[in-house]
Amino acid sequence: DAAADIDDKELAAVEYTLPDEKVAVAAANERRPQRLAAQAGAKAADELAQFEASQYYPDVALIASAVISHAQGVDDPPSAFAYDPYRRTGAGAGIGLQWTFEPWNVAARTARARAEAKKLHAQAALAAVGATYDAQMALAEARASRDKVAATATGEKAARTWLAAVLQNEAIGTAEAKDLADAYIAWFQMRAQWATAVMQWNVAVIR
Repeated sequence: DAAADIDDKELAAVEYTLPDEKVAVAAANERRPQRLAAQAGAKAADELAQFEASQYYPDVALIASAVISHAQGVDDPPSAFAYDPYRRTGAGAGIGLQWTFEPWNVAARTARARAEAKKLHAQAALAAVGATYDAQMALAEARASRDKVAATATGEKAARTWLAAVLQNEAIGTAEAKDLADAYIAWFQMRAQWATAVMQWNVAVIR
């Protein structure tokens, strides 16, 4: 197939040193997206619970104003109490309250928000446990794959040695056809197991 994408490199196990379990778990706990999202959700739920609890109290608005104006060439007003927009000095302040008094509804909404926050905190803790579990599983799979690569490489080498011995015996006429077939089958099987182990190791390293 001319459109097929075939890797021109020989299959080989990637070079990688597995980290210590504590290091791997710590990295998973710090960078796992699900854990970070769960923590952010728990924090947002805490803020919403505080917002609901704040409805027990009124909203307070403070308003202040000041004005100073002075213009020359303007006649004085006939009275000190007359409005003079050209020469005046003044200041003012006010306070406003807005409060919907419904303590029972506020209590219910606050309790629900706090319960939701507790649930999200539990989910965040579960996400941290899941991150630890995933890191430990990935590390265990990588270690098993590494050992399998080494074992299959040793087995493939032994099978190749057996095949070479059978070929030498065949050259001098002391080997049977069944011996040659068995040696070839064993070598191909070990070679296939080695390739599978290498693929599993490479995938485990990525994970």
